[in-house]
Amino acid sequence: MMRNSYYIAKVVYLESLKNFTLISMVIFGTAIFIASLFLNNVMLGEYNKLVVDIALSLPVLIGLIIIIFTGTRLVYDEIEKKTIYLYASKPIKRWEFMLGKFFGLSAVFIVITIILSIIAFIFMKFLHINYNIQYLLSLLFSIVELMIVLSVTMFFSSFSATPILTGVFSFGAYFAGHFAMDVYEYSVMTGNQILKILSRIAYYLLPNLSFYNIQKEVTHGINISSNQIVYVLSYGILYMIIMLILSVIIFERKEF
Repeated sequence: MMRNSYYIAKVVYLESLKNFTLISMVIFGTAIFIASLFLNNVMLGEYNKLVVDIALSLPVLIGLIIIIFTGTRLVYDEIEKKTIYLYASKPIKRWEFMLGKFFGLSAVFIVITIILSIIAFIFMKFLHINYNIQYLLSLLFSIVELMIVLSVTMFFSSFSATPILTGVFSFGAYFAGHFAMDVYEYSVMTGNQILKILSRIAYYLLPNLSFYNIQKEVTHGINISSNQIVYVLSYGILYMIIMLILSVIIFERKEF
């Protein structure tokens, strides 16, 4: 049943190799690590923290670039170029098509994250920078966060007219997902009822991506409880499933 989704995912992944998306992003990430060497004398005692922050933030940044510039066009290009009819002529269901696109692009930034993590480990080893097991957990959280954002992008692309609109909606969801909780807490402090209602709606509808930012814990060696890990991962998986189900429902009703 999943064979068709695997086939489409493979096509998406190989396409990223063909157009040098994966390779260029790895080169870009490596260049940032190398460029950070020139800040060694400027940052003084903060340089080690800077390198760790770069190692934690870079996969998310690159993943977002891929999602905004590639993920937003996954469905649109197939429709625009009429290649969607090639899939329609084969025994491939629309939900298999959507899942294949999702997992194919997910594989791209997962591979990039792994490669950049290996480069970061080598880099930190060379500079004698210590890191803890929380670093690996942060990378896992980054992957889950990106997959959530991609699932939201797939949802918007299932009905959005253009990739630009999809990109704007997706970036807005990412931004709001990180700050909805802060806005809600601010509204409680100020007593602004309208802001409180709007922020609460955003908090429940949009993905709470602030769960996945554990840079402070990694930098200061703060342990994260197993209950928190299970909750955050379960929340992410559930949110992805809901977004993908909604995407498929809308895409099933779409006429080409």
